[in-house]
Amino acid sequence: MRIFALLLVFTCKLLAVDPAPPPDPEATAAWIASNFTIRDGEVQVAGKTPNDCFRAKLALKADAEIWRISNTGLLVDQKGLFPLACDAFEDAYRFSLCTPFYDYLDRMTTADDLPGYADNPKNQAITGKALRRIAAALHTHFTKACGTLPRHYRTQDDLTYPSECYIWQVGKCHLKLYAYRGNDSHGIGMTVSTDAAALEAIGKRQPTKQEIFEDWGEPLPHLPAE
Repeated sequence: MRIFALLLVFTCKLLAVDPAPPPDPEATAAWIASNFTIRDGEVQVAGKTPNDCFRAKLALKADAEIWRISNTGLLVDQKGLFPLACDAFEDAYRFSLCTPFYDYLDRMTTADDLPGYADNPKNQAITGKALRRIAAALHTHFTKACGTLPRHYRTQDDLTYPSECYIWQVGKCHLKLYAYRGNDSHGIGMTVSTDAAALEAIGKRQPTKQEIFEDWGEPLPHLPAE
């Protein structure tokens, strides 16, 4: 009986599946940053519209799963990274994370056979602290890459929800790192855009001292530009 028990334990160990690595904030930020190249006063983005070209040129890691969430949007889940949405528009590109993550799935039907992120461990890992760490890593990277400090705004929208933006200008492009709180979700994002009017409108919003979301805290510290 003892031999049988030992064989059973040994067999279970052989059949056990290694748990997926937890999502890493710094690695996620590094992957987002890898899709933007700043060279000769211009910003190059991995991919262009239409969506299929954007998907093909993303700097994807191994074990990546991709789902379409709109005509130009993708849901990207990669081993060891946080799942996020990537959107390609006519004049902008956006990478964003939010929690609860299933908000991204509201536009899709169950027939799409998408992962159930509401109960997925990765969804539970998207905390305010994790979002802050990703944003801080992106802030450091782009301050150094652009060689200049960003403009900073903490404002509220028409519904009085707070948001915080850091904007770097590179040639005709604007790089915007932002954190926001919404009606039933909050998150961060990174956008590159040539729509100057939309970004200038941010500076005209009502300033606020509200906390963006739990564990976000004070504005990101301005590091010296290199």
